[in-house]
Amino acid sequence: MREFSEAEWRNDPATVASEADHAPVILLNDGQPRHILMTIERYRRMQRHDPRRAYRTHEAPPEITAEFLTAIDAFLGDEAQPEADDNQA
Repeated sequence: MREFSEAEWRNDPATVASEADHAPVILLNDGQPRHILMTIERYRRMQRHDPRRAYRTHEAPPEITAEFLTAIDAFLGDEAQPEADDNQA
């Protein structure tokens, strides 16, 4: 994400707007982020309702927790198995 000062925006708005066509642009005021310039299409996509839900670990329903644990086990594979102790016979 590119950054432009508000002075750059005033002096060359076409360049800044052109950059915002590709990705959001941060406008700085006294070196601090002040505004974001982006296309209306990107803004509208951000405004759409997202049906996904985020949970804290202690709030997740049991079926979601089970899915996560299964995925973690599959990801870890054999690494999740405790190593045999060579000292045991």
